[in-house]
Amino acid sequence: MKFGVLILVFVLACSLMGSLIPQGRSFQWYLQNYPSAGKTILALGFDNLFHTWYFIFLIILACVNIFSCCIIRLKTLLKTGKDLFQTAENAQGGHTIGAKAAEDLGNYLALRHYRQYKTEKTAIFYKNIPGRYGSFLVHLSLLFILVFGGLVLGMADVADYNIMPGESLAFDNGMVLKLENFRITDEAGKTDYASVIQVTAQDGASVSRTISVNYPLTFRSFKYYQHNYGTAGSVTASNAETGGSDVFYLTEQSFLSGDGRNGVMYMTLFPGYVEDENGNIIPVTVRGNIFPNPVYHVLISDEGTMTAKMVLPGETIQTGDISFTFNEPVNFPGIRIKHIPNPFPGLLYGSFVLMIVGFWMCFFYVPTVVTIRSDSYIISGSKTIEEQLMIDTFLNGLDKKEMS
Repeated sequence: MKFGVLILVFVLACSLMGSLIPQGRSFQWYLQNYPSAGKTILALGFDNLFHTWYFIFLIILACVNIFSCCIIRLKTLLKTGKDLFQTAENAQGGHTIGAKAAEDLGNYLALRHYRQYKTEKTAIFYKNIPGRYGSFLVHLSLLFILVFGGLVLGMADVADYNIMPGESLAFDNGMVLKLENFRITDEAGKTDYASVIQVTAQDGASVSRTISVNYPLTFRSFKYYQHNYGTAGSVTASNAETGGSDVFYLTEQSFLSGDGRNGVMYMTLFPGYVEDENGNIIPVTVRGNIFPNPVYHVLISDEGTMTAKMVLPGETIQTGDISFTFNEPVNFPGIRIKHIPNPFPGLLYGSFVLMIVGFWMCFFYVPTVVTIRSDSYIISGSKTIEEQLMIDTFLNGLDKKEMS
């Protein structure tokens, strides 16, 4: 028992660590966000803790231990269940009462829905006998939670997608994800990373909901999480001859060109800038992922000549037949999609339900056995204070009637 509790403590400690430290990020992300502990986190596998060998080993140990406890408890319950009435009949001691009181007590217990088993010398009244299995069900449900939870973690298919507001992603299974809106702050100005998404299945069924940190959307066997966010440069390319235009969202170095020669090489987007005494733009960085005064750093390719330039939102650059208008940067979310194959999510939820049933049986469906002889009675099994008080109250009432 102590060994099993110790294992569960280690499992819970690892689970807490895995919840506090974001999982599955890049090597550089941990070094940047945990300057002093990043190397330790990576060395110990805390970046992907639920798939480390030691966490899996702890889960296996816990399962073996709980399985052993379940087998031992079940054997004990089955053995004592066969001898339940024999044990109640042979119980010693008890409370001495008169023959008439014993008969009245039996009738009273029958009215309270106690079931009856008669022998030659005793009348055994009992109820809530299945409650004996409450503790067994709690242990069994914990075993199921570990097994099915491990299968859910191990078999889950997780992928991250960056998606711009108003755009859609189509998947091979026919699902379509559309980002209707994304915000970093709410109406009161409080930080609130939230995305309004619409998910449409292959059969046409759809759901639209706002997701935020710790509040994912579950649809079919998929979960959609608000995972992270970023800021992308936005450039509108227009062709004067054809009249056509396209909007490009840029998160990495990209060359925008109509002929492969003349165009704009997007380098990066700075969150702010200052001007020197000559009016030159000098980019600056700002703490946090905010862009109060953004400026684009680009290279302009025009007839073989490459020129570096700092471009402000609203400016337009003409190269060849294409004009490039630099728009205000766009905030976008990173949506994490987790697919958990059936039927494991349902089995996991069912295990939690089984645990609740087990706890309910332990505390509210307590087995009670009352053995009544010709002049005495005794409560055996898992007796409760409430049942003893109920019987005492009834017998006291009989005494008062006899005295009157």
